[in-house]
Amino acid sequence: MTVEVVVISAAVGLILGAFARIAMRAGAYGRPLDMVLGLGGGLVGAWIFQRLGVAPDAGWLIVVVVALAGAAYAIVNQRKIWPALG
Repeated sequence: MTVEVVVISAAVGLILGAFARIAMRAGAYGRPLDMVLGLGGGLVGAWIFQRLGVAPDAGWLIVVVVALAGAAYAIVNQRKIWPALG
């Protein structure tokens, strides 16, 4: 992965994590954990995309879409599998 892909994926993941608390109130542990989940999901999504070799020279728009999908997947599944207590 190039530095550009890592930076874009990290930024998209952090932004989606910050907005996840607004969009999905149920099951949240707070903005910091949502941001960490978004960051991790965005980076893992970009890494999987790159490993599959689907588009090694993808443009930044494709990287943003993949990072959004990875971050959203991580945040949604956290709420389904590991919901907040209380």
